[in-house]
Amino acid sequence: MPQGRQQRPLVRRRLLFPGGRIIVVERPPPGLPQPRNFAHPEFTAFTTKAKKLFTKWQTATVPQLKGLAKDGHP
Repeated sequence: MPQGRQQRPLVRRRLLFPGGRIIVVERPPPGLPQPRNFAHPEFTAFTTKAKKLFTKWQTATVPQLKGLAKDGHP
């Protein structure tokens, strides 16, 4: 395990499926946050696309919103 990483306790559950298949599911115990992988390429691509879209919306909308006066109508 890389240094500086804290090992989380896991809760293991064995799930029995039809046909006798068994899988083991590991999760952090309730109350601990789920681990996240923000460096995953799909998440990075999504974040980049969302930020571009938000910036485009913000650039078009903020001047109109700042131009509203009290009791004004958009």
